[in-house]
Amino acid sequence: MKYHAIFTLALVFVFGSVPSIAQDTWSLKEMEIEQPWARASIGTIRPTAAYMKIHNTGTEEDRLLSVSSPLSELVEVHRTSKNNGMMSMEPAGTITIAGKSTVVLAPGELHLMLMKLKSPLVKGEFTQITLNFERAGTVTVTAPIYGVGTTIPK
Repeated sequence: MKYHAIFTLALVFVFGSVPSIAQDTWSLKEMEIEQPWARASIGTIRPTAAYMKIHNTGTEEDRLLSVSSPLSELVEVHRTSKNNGMMSMEPAGTITIAGKSTVVLAPGELHLMLMKLKSPLVKGEFTQITLNFERAGTVTVTAPIYGVGTTIPK
């Protein structure tokens, strides 16, 4: 009986603390979007961020023109940089993905800023993120939402 309780608690800890989704890669022509995820927000007052890997499996470059989410009025690609020992973020504009290459959106690097939130992003839930590419077109991915301070999806 004791082992059954420990096993049950272990299952709850492993599977109950992390959002799960059957799909973690989306394809659109030569573009593959892998492992999208977002951070929970602190209400709707402060923005939050989302991350993913974008693979261009084709030979021609493509450009990420815009991003949107139903939970946010404004989504921009931002770049984190360090100037004179100070970290700062700024809009990165259109992102070019060369043929046969990958762009990684990750904490402390390029990332998606979800601003002017319409509703909070809640840990354990999911959000839709729509990416609009110049050549490939538009694809909507489903991103699990992890904790506020998460740096690696867990």
